[in-house]
Amino acid sequence: MGIFFYSEKRKEKMPPKGQVIVSSLFLFLMVAQTCAEKGASFLSDDRINRINSAQSSWKAGRNYHPNSEENLIKLLGELDPKNLHETDKLPLKTYDPAWPSDKEIPKMFDARKKWGKICPQISEIQDQGYCGSCWVSRVKYLLRVSLPIACH
Repeated sequence: MGIFFYSEKRKEKMPPKGQVIVSSLFLFLMVAQTCAEKGASFLSDDRINRINSAQSSWKAGRNYHPNSEENLIKLLGELDPKNLHETDKLPLKTYDPAWPSDKEIPKMFDARKKWGKICPQISEIQDQGYCGSCWVSRVKYLLRVSLPIACH
């Protein structure tokens, strides 16, 4: 089921690419307006009322608890500016018993030279195109490269 956009002159469905552009523009404008208003919340009653008064084709409402905005922002990975200085207090690891001497660490290491014959895929760079699941591509690549190396 698609979203239908109609022009007044021709009563025909807008192509999917046009729908994406119009929807993206609408979303961008909503986010820009929210950011421009100081202290405005995208989940506020005022915003919901303004959306409902501006149009009548659908009804905006709250699908979340009123205090959910800060939880949603945390899920997006935003760091709280009040706690940024806390990371400076974390201890810096300067010694690791697994590496008692830096002399064992080579100055240069190239995995293509070390394992290129066992696993030629190690030098490939994959084009994932417009795929948004980049983590899937990385996991697949790591498995494809790591298994032959580990089994050798």
